[in-house]
Amino acid sequence: MKYILILMADGCEEIEALAPVDVLRRAHMNVQTVACSGSSGIITGSHNIAITCDQLVNDALKKIESGILPDAVVCPGGMIGSQNLAKNSVVTKILLAMHKAHKIIAANCAAPVIVFAKLGLLKKKNYTCYPGMQNNFEQYAPNADVGMSDAGIYKDAPAVVDGNMLTGHGPGASFVFSLKLLELLSDRQTAEKLKDGMVIMEGLV
Repeated sequence: MKYILILMADGCEEIEALAPVDVLRRAHMNVQTVACSGSSGIITGSHNIAITCDQLVNDALKKIESGILPDAVVCPGGMIGSQNLAKNSVVTKILLAMHKAHKIIAANCAAPVIVFAKLGLLKKKNYTCYPGMQNNFEQYAPNADVGMSDAGIYKDAPAVVDGNMLTGHGPGASFVFSLKLLELLSDRQTAEKLKDGMVIMEGLV
């Protein structure tokens, strides 16, 4: 069974956080929500929705350090949520371990620039993000390990895959993003079947 972590911090965009949970659990995958803020296991999203997570981020890292790596890790967007993920050293360790192991790392909306760029993960990669942020790395990721000359190639698309990295451009792309992640973890037929079962109309994704 595929094993996926959804990293959630206070201020995350709730649709972006929960859409992949819903889609991947419908596909019978082991999706674990991870609280990356506080110690209660409950995070509060950008629209003041409380989400009770399955585990704390420190416990997720311990499992990875023991040699059990997820098949994918997802960073939802939301400006404040992305900033909270970016400044969390445990989240950084998880993402770098996953990238080093060539496992799937995924980020939506603000997270590609605020979280991934800080770690240099966008270098020479095709990616998307919340429109406009690609032109303002200095504002949104001032301490990023990347210069504009090698910040990657921005694509104006709902979701973009490049190697082991998946990026999305916002809450409205959450189903496209989640179905693309499902396709990467399984196959296109599985993603299409689930899309039909969820009555997602053609043209919406």
